[in-house]
Amino acid sequence: MFTADKTVAHWYGQVTPIENAEAITSITEGPTVELRFDDLGLRDGVWEAGETSYVWRFEDDHSGLRRRGTTPARPGVRQAVRIELGVLRDAAPAQRDATAALHILAVRPNASTREAIVYLRWEGRTSGYRVVGLKH
Repeated sequence: MFTADKTVAHWYGQVTPIENAEAITSITEGPTVELRFDDLGLRDGVWEAGETSYVWRFEDDHSGLRRRGTTPARPGVRQAVRIELGVLRDAAPAQRDATAALHILAVRPNASTREAIVYLRWEGRTSGYRVVGLKH
């Protein structure tokens, strides 16, 4: 018989369990966008930050921007992936609904996870990217 802890660990091990995603765009530092999120596996004690990293891929088809990297988890539930944008753009009014995708895969020992995809919309230079969706 499975305990609740084993059931949670099993299902969290199948996906990248992130929630409460928010995007913070900084024009003065780079420019960059930092995606902040809660890792539910860290929150619930299923795994440790020291054994977790996030392999990510950012794709903005509208601007042609592509970035990828790996970010180690930091202590605590709230995590962040920082993306160097290089050049900020202004979206044309007809293309404001174009979305970018940030694919995040949590990498941990003995886990086979699917990536989470965070969808972002460009809101212009003053607002930057905004989270508009999340798929596990």
